Amino acid sequence: MLPFGGQGANMAIEDGGSLGYIFNGITSVAEIGTRLEVFQLARYARASRVQILSSVRAGKEKDVELKLRQYSDPPGSSECLVP
Repeated sequence: MLPFGGQGANMAIEDGGSLGYIFNGITSVAEIGTRLEVFQLARYARASRVQILSSVRAGKEKDVELKLRQYSDPPGSSECLVP
């Protein structure tokens, strides 16, 4: 991400919130691996889209539309992933 858009800081805040939600109620160290996999699933596409868009000037978003599609949310992704 380009440093002057503030998107890295925004992603860090979103990551923190996601980790707090995903790790809430954890009862065993054995759950950590699974929870980190959920974090990866939850955050990868979003962070990738922001990274792509942060490198494009305003009004030129159409220029990266095909790149963005590979990181679109899959059907059913709005369902809760936390076990």
